[in-house]
Amino acid sequence: MAFTVKGHSKTLGRQANTLHNMRKALEKLPETVAQRVAQRSATALTAKAQAAYDGGRNVYGEARKRGEDGQELDLVETTTVRRHVKFEANGRVLRAVLPTRYAPYLVGKFRVLPMGEMPNDWAKTIEKIADEEIQAAVTEGINLGK
Repeated sequence: MAFTVKGHSKTLGRQANTLHNMRKALEKLPETVAQRVAQRSATALTAKAQAAYDGGRNVYGEARKRGEDGQELDLVETTTVRRHVKFEANGRVLRAVLPTRYAPYLVGKFRVLPMGEMPNDWAKTIEKIADEEIQAAVTEGINLGK
């Protein structure tokens, strides 16, 4: 991802397509800007994950796998995972929170959160947030040279 704002350019590179690589990309931004990008991205990605969960699709937009009997699965036993699967920002680090010991199973089998590469619309959301925060930083006079 490349961000250019009124003559200022900050390149995060195409590597920022997974959560792991996003953390590395955020390290290239000034601390205050990276924290704002991470915080806003956590809120946006949580909403996207919950919408996919509620919509019966995985985060990549594919229909959820059916159960052994061929019936649709709602993946709701106690609603704990649905209510608490979220992203959070800790400083400039953006991470997924998995509330139960079986949540990783749901991520792996049903892709309720990204595995590996992020969905394109998720990456575009983060890029838009980063662009806005970099623009705000330039307006505020924050040195993007870090």
